[in-house]
Amino acid sequence: MKSRFNLILMLLALMIFSGLVNGQENQAGATTLEEAQRLGRLPKDFPLDRFRKLPDGCPRSARPFVISRDARSGTQRSEIMNGFLERLRRVYPFPPRTYGEKGPNKWFGDTFPLGNCKICAATLTAQIENEGASNDSMLVFLSDNTLSLSGSVTQGNRLVYMYSPAVGTRPALWAPSDTSPKQLFHDFKFEGEISSLSNWSSNGIQKINQYIFGTNSTPALEVLFQDDTKVNSMQVVIW
Repeated sequence: MKSRFNLILMLLALMIFSGLVNGQENQAGATTLEEAQRLGRLPKDFPLDRFRKLPDGCPRSARPFVISRDARSGTQRSEIMNGFLERLRRVYPFPPRTYGEKGPNKWFGDTFPLGNCKICAATLTAQIENEGASNDSMLVFLSDNTLSLSGSVTQGNRLVYMYSPAVGTRPALWAPSDTSPKQLFHDFKFEGEISSLSNWSSNGIQKINQYIFGTNSTPALEVLFQDDTKVNSMQVVIW
C-alpha cells in the first residue's frame, strides 16, 4: 500500500513539473526548431544549417528553441516597447508598423521573452526590406522598466546589439551595397557592432544571464527598427 502511495506521489510530481516546464515554454512562445519547421513557422530562407551543430559552451543535453514571429503571429510587444513607440509617435505621425507592413516613417518594435532559465547560446535572425532607408538604426536591448529610450538604452547599460551610424563608427543598418530584401543574423555570444561601448562584457551570453537572474522585470529582448525598414519576420533561438 505504501509503495503504491509513493508511486502516485511520484506521478503527481512529474505531472506538476511537466506542467511548469510546458508553462514556461508556452509563456515564452518557444518551440523546438523541428516543431517550428514542421508547423511551417519558419521562413523558407531560415538558415537551419547554422543550428545543426551544438554551440560551444553548451551541454550535450541542450536543445535549440525558437520564438518565430511574422505577419501571421503579429507582434507581442511589452509595455516598455509600447511606451517607446508611443513616444516616437510624437515625432513620427504614423503608428508603428507590424510584420510585413510597407511604407516609410513607421518604426517597428517587438518583444521576445527569455524565460527564467540560464541559457548557453542565443541568436537573432531577421528578414528585412528597405523602404527608403539610408541611415536607419537597429537596437536590441534587455527589457527593464527603468530604461529610457534616449538615455540608458543607447548608452549601453542594457544594449546587446546595435547598428547605428549615429554612435561611434558603427555602420547603418543598410549599406549602399546591400540588396533588399536581406537576412540579418547575429550571435549574441559575440560583441559585434557594439564592442567599443562602455559597460559591455566580453561575452554577450554572460551579460544576458546576469540580467535574467538580476532583473525585477520579466526577462525579455526588446528589438527596435528605425522608421524606413520593413520587417517581414524574426526568429530568436535560445539554447
